[in-house]
Amino acid sequence: AAAAESSGSDGSQTFSTPGTHTFNVPANYGTLTVEVWGGGGGGSSWHSDFPGAVGGASRFGSNIVAGGGGGGVGRRGSEGCNMGGVGGIASGGDVNIPGELGGINQGSVNACGVGGSAPMTGILGQYQELVGDGGNGEDSGAFFYDDIGGGGGSGAYTKKTFQTGALSASTDITIMVG
Repeated sequence: AAAAESSGSDGSQTFSTPGTHTFNVPANYGTLTVEVWGGGGGGSSWHSDFPGAVGGASRFGSNIVAGGGGGGVGRRGSEGCNMGGVGGIASGGDVNIPGELGGINQGSVNACGVGGSAPMTGILGQYQELVGDGGNGEDSGAFFYDDIGGGGGSGAYTKKTFQTGALSASTDITIMVG
C-alpha cells in the first residue's frame, strides 16, 4: 500500500490495489508525506517443494521503495528444517524499517511458523488491513508426520516528507503497489 498526505486543503490519497497508479503533486502544498508498505511473503505449505510466494514491492517514484517479504519454506518429517521468509528491505525515506522475519517451527509437532508482522501498522488506523503481514505456514494435517510450513516475512515500511517546493506542482509521479 502507498499513502500520500499533504498539509493544506488537498487531504490524502491511499493506493491499495496492486498495480501502477499515478499521483499528481498538489499545488500549494505545505508538506507532502508519503508512506509505503511492501507486501508480505506467503506462508509455505508443509512440503519443501511448495514455498510461499514473495510479497510484492511498493514504491513512490523511483527512489522510495518498500520491498516485499520473502516466502516461507516448509519441510516434511526429517527432510531438514523449515525456514521463515526474510523481511522486505526499505530505502529512500527519512524513516526506513525492514520487514520482520517469518516464524519457524519451535520443536512442536505440526506447529507451523507464523507470518511476520508489518512495521508501523498502528498509524494506519482504518487502512491497517492493507499492509504486508507475512502469511502463516500450514501443516499436513497428519499427526504422525512432523510436516510444517514456515511463515512468510513481512513487507518493509518507508516514510518520506517533502517540504514546499521539493516536488514540482502538477507533476505526475508513478506509484507501484506490490
